[in-house]
Amino acid sequence: MRQDKLLDKLVVTPGRFVFFLGAGTSASSGVPMCAEVVQTLQRQAWVRAVGARGEPFGGPDPEELAAWASRQTGPISREAGESDYSFWMRLSFPNAVERQEEIERWVRRAVPSAGYHYLARLLHTGVVETVATTNFDNLLYDAHRQLG
Repeated sequence: MRQDKLLDKLVVTPGRFVFFLGAGTSASSGVPMCAEVVQTLQRQAWVRAVGARGEPFGGPDPEELAAWASRQTGPISREAGESDYSFWMRLSFPNAVERQEEIERWVRRAVPSAGYHYLARLLHTGVVETVATTNFDNLLYDAHRQLG
């Protein structure tokens, strides 16, 4: 649906829409996407493995890094069907508390984007009554709270 048509429907039939937010919604607010997290964790592991000798040259290119990373297992084994994100988080942060703390660091730096502020205004005025999200941040809540 085109943006202008969606806006017309929101105005004509307020409260009848549910917004479903996924990970991409928070990217513009500064929360890293899974692929970005995986590449960062892989690069950090690569630096630990090869030492500082590779860093002055900027490290491996993305294809080289991916090839190197696919050969790594570390002290844990990859579970059947496990995503790269899950594997590299477990490898980098073996303790669940450490993983949680790392995620909280990413979220703490995030600031609600214009989209969150706009959606908060729609909630505040009753145009939208329900928002479902798989995100682990509070950006929509933060934007709504800033309305006063």
